[in-house]
Amino acid sequence: TADEGERLYVWDLTNPSSPVAQQPPGGRSGSTQSTYPKYATAVAWNNNVSYILAVSNCLGHTQIYDLRNKKVALTFESKNIDKAQSISWNPNKARQLAVCYAKGGEAEIWDLKQ
Repeated sequence: TADEGERLYVWDLTNPSSPVAQQPPGGRSGSTQSTYPKYATAVAWNNNVSYILAVSNCLGHTQIYDLRNKKVALTFESKNIDKAQSISWNPNKARQLAVCYAKGGEAEIWDLKQ
């Protein structure tokens, strides 16, 4: 969910009667100051790896979160500095995703293994 302060929350619904908002993972290289990106425009769970979440924002940045280890696993940005409209993980390859951008409906395929 998102709030008026432009913060994104990931909820643990293991016990739906008492949901818990997970704190944003820490940044790379031991950074303690990290949050989910502001102005998130697209979010997608990895269907093959349930604790991996991709979040893109209006500046063309995408972050991959490892929620099990509570860290940012990877950050990348589009060569087109544009708002991401959607993200979709490849159902057959756990480390591939497509990010579609608003400008011209262009999409980029990212292989996170490389």
